Amino acid sequence: MDGVLVHPHRIGTEGREFCRNSRMLRTNRGIRMRTLNYILLAILFTGQAKAGILVDNSTLGYYNSGIGNRLIGTAPFFTGDPTLSVGIAPNISAAATQLGDWLGNPPNLTTSGATWSANPVSIPTSWANVTSTAVVYRIGQQGFYLDNVNISIGIDNGILVWLDGVFVHGNTAPGLPHPLGEYVYNVGDLSAGVHYLQILRSGLGNPENWNIQVTGTPSAVPEPSSFAMLATALVGLGVACRRRRLA
Repeated sequence: MDGVLVHPHRIGTEGREFCRNSRMLRTNRGIRMRTLNYILLAILFTGQAKAGILVDNSTLGYYNSGIGNRLIGTAPFFTGDPTLSVGIAPNISAAATQLGDWLGNPPNLTTSGATWSANPVSIPTSWANVTSTAVVYRIGQQGFYLDNVNISIGIDNGILVWLDGVFVHGNTAPGLPHPLGEYVYNVGDLSAGVHYLQILRSGLGNPENWNIQVTGTPSAVPEPSSFAMLATALVGLGVACRRRRLA
């Protein structure tokens, strides 16, 4: 009856059943909300991974030891024992035949006269005095981005770095071999797929030596089904929130 207080012990079976159903309804709503939240979190964090080593001294790459001393004395970068930091690549046309189309994307290492290894090989950490060598590493894979890619190098003497045929930077300095971190180049985030790291090592003294480490964080490209799940979850979450407000 309207306006009449009823003692709880006198509610009866129907009243108790109504209370239980109300609690179950609130509980089920809470479960649905938590489930939708879990779905959203799972979708948002799908494909996330920790930073890892993409290249180090043990990584196989295509190797070119046929350049010899052809570049020595052809540009300031290759003359004497200078200390230089270059944002524009020096002219390396004196070794064009030996290098071939190595700066293509993808590179073509089988042009006439090119002196590249036929397959990826172990890259020597040292090479002949007063000569240059080149390396091409393949990094990344289809279906994955690479985030925050860092190239760390220690070398005696000089290094020139390209990524997918685009010049990144170059440095050279006298002295004995240096540890990782002597030169660090951050190339940022890379698109999904395969990329090519192209490196020219220049030796102007004795000994010629290097260390390399490339790091990056791979993340999977979301599948179309993931976007559909996200859209469905968002719609469901909106409907649930609306019902909760109206309840």
